[in-house]
Amino acid sequence: MSKNIIHLLPDAVCNQIAAGEVIHRAASVVKELLDNSVDAQSTKITLVIEDSGNSLIQVIDNGIGMSDVDLRMSLEKHATSKIKSGDDLFNIMTMGFRGEAIASIVSVSQTEIISCQDENDLGSKLIVEGSVVKSQEPVVAAKGTIFSVKNLFYNIPVRRNFLKSPKSEMRHIVDEFTRSALSQPQIEYTLIHNGEQIYKWPATKLYDRIIDVFGEGYKKKLIPCSENSEFANLDGYICDPSCVRKTRDYQFIFVNNRFIKSPILQKAIFDVYSKVIPNDKYPCYILFLTIPPSEIDVNIHPSKTEIRFHNEELIFAMIKSVVMKCLYKYDTTEIDFNSENTFFTEEKNFFNRDILSEEENKNSDFIKSRDNFNPQQRIFTSTLKSLYRETSDFADDFSSPRENNKIQIPPFIITTVKSGLLLIHQDRAEERIFYERSIKNIKDNANVSQQLLFQQKIQLNSNDFNIVKENKEIFTRLGFNLDFGTEGQVTIVGYPNFLNENKIISSFEEVLEKIKSDGAFDVEQDFDQFIKIFTRSINHNYFLTQTEIDSLINQLFACEESKFSPNGESIFKVLKLENLNDLL
Repeated sequence: MSKNIIHLLPDAVCNQIAAGEVIHRAASVVKELLDNSVDAQSTKITLVIEDSGNSLIQVIDNGIGMSDVDLRMSLEKHATSKIKSGDDLFNIMTMGFRGEAIASIVSVSQTEIISCQDENDLGSKLIVEGSVVKSQEPVVAAKGTIFSVKNLFYNIPVRRNFLKSPKSEMRHIVDEFTRSALSQPQIEYTLIHNGEQIYKWPATKLYDRIIDVFGEGYKKKLIPCSENSEFANLDGYICDPSCVRKTRDYQFIFVNNRFIKSPILQKAIFDVYSKVIPNDKYPCYILFLTIPPSEIDVNIHPSKTEIRFHNEELIFAMIKSVVMKCLYKYDTTEIDFNSENTFFTEEKNFFNRDILSEEENKNSDFIKSRDNFNPQQRIFTSTLKSLYRETSDFADDFSSPRENNKIQIPPFIITTVKSGLLLIHQDRAEERIFYERSIKNIKDNANVSQQLLFQQKIQLNSNDFNIVKENKEIFTRLGFNLDFGTEGQVTIVGYPNFLNENKIISSFEEVLEKIKSDGAFDVEQDFDQFIKIFTRSINHNYFLTQTEIDSLINQLFACEESKFSPNGESIFKVLKLENLNDLL
């Protein structure tokens, strides 16, 4: 007798599987509920969070609401008011459309939904636990919907184990809240966390919403960007090239008001900025692309943050052209965007490297003496010949090199030892010395902060500002003495005394990005990770005196680990005497 082994899964299990694709964390719930409130034509949206979303995620809106029948129907998978046929998938203008979100959310939480369509009518209250309806009853309620998600993943403990720290989860929630608020400036947004109002942004225009989110410091940095064409419209703001960041966190692209991540569009913008900003920085922008829905496919990923353009080349060319034109209008001088030498600093807008004064060239972060130093092979060979002639009287060890047999060819130092030639990578040696000295100072609780004669101010968005305040201890232990102002402004009063002064801002930003990407840190256990960040920011001395070379070598071989840099790269190598003839 045959035994059936293929069977249909219960609806509750199907919904939990779907939830695994749609609901990854509390921020995923926030995104779906905010999207629903926007689609409900709300003019006010309040997000209430408790315990970083683990205990409660509540979205309150004043939208059109749902009838008691629609409220019950919304729990079913693929139940939606947004589309009716397959053709509708190519004409989507709403934020949601699949009808998966609510069914997925209620399958992994204890949910309460109150909705009312009119002030004069009774609303309906629905209580669901793990897709099972516990009750539904009429209730007096204001127009709109109150969607309360409690104890997320209570019935799937293994999913809770994969969540990050409360601070990290809250940052993801704030990111989703910020994206929604930027995309819908005509809606009033409020965020409450653990009973405290964190943000309240009134309904306004896009420019004012950007200032509300990122702070007053962006008022003079925003460049309006607008272009209408037959196939697409582009609106929004780009920031002037002095407003750059270490990551892409300040880059927002909305397609038909939907936040998306598109490497193609990012590349179109970066290609223009790459001529005018440092190589390791990213521009800031908030851009809205409006395009006929039939020209894009938003149904390619459960999170709906990825889309496919039917004519990517055309969109790429349009955005690149518009951004270039906006930057050109911003500047008062002519810009040669085809020139490889054009770049930007805060003191001057756009200019060519050739017109810099000698002093400006000397101090510019964008000009490295190494970039202009390409020793020819004949010079290197000549140096080796010169040293080889002196190898009849080598020193006995590394610590006693002869005074007259050290030659510097940045970034290398070459000296003689008993067995041959010692080739030292100067930059990596300096990084190793810097790393070990900095770690020792922090372990010994030494004062590693140096006061700034001229304080430096940084303008942060509200999310980053709160992260810095929450992690002030980390910054203090590393040597950053900070004052916190209003509107997201942080003043650096003191800085780590092992840093070069012109690297203060970039090092501060790298520490911030490290905290954002990896979550909470134990200052005692993990500070070495931050010191490794600083090693990438130190200024290397390219040309040293003989005394400085001696000091560098002595400090290197006094380190606990002298063979490798903090990033694991080899610092030195001995060229054996018997192998030198191969180089001549």
